[in-house]
Amino acid sequence: MKIPPRVKDLMRYLVIGKIKCGTYWTNIPGYEERAICSFCKKKNDEEIVESEQHMWLDCENNGQNQAWETTKKIWQKCTPRPWPLLSMGLIR
Repeated sequence: MKIPPRVKDLMRYLVIGKIKCGTYWTNIPGYEERAICSFCKKKNDEEIVESEQHMWLDCENNGQNQAWETTKKIWQKCTPRPWPLLSMGLIR
C-alpha cells in the first residue's frame, strides 16, 4: 500500500505513545499555545489541554465524531459483530 510518510509517522507515534500534543509543548518557549486544542479554542473559546484521548475521542469540534460515526456505519454493513467500545487502547 502507498501510505504517505506523514500518515506512517502518525501511526508509528500513536502506537508508541509519542504524539506531540498537550504538555509536550508547555516546556518549549514560544510554542506553549500548541498545548491547547485549537479547535476548542476557535469554536468555543475554551482552553482545553490537548491529549491523545481528547484528539481521537473527546473533542466535539475537530470532526472526529463524524469520522467515528461513518466508521461505525461501515462496520455494521461489513460484519455482524457489535461495534466495540472505543478507547485509546483499541485505537492503538
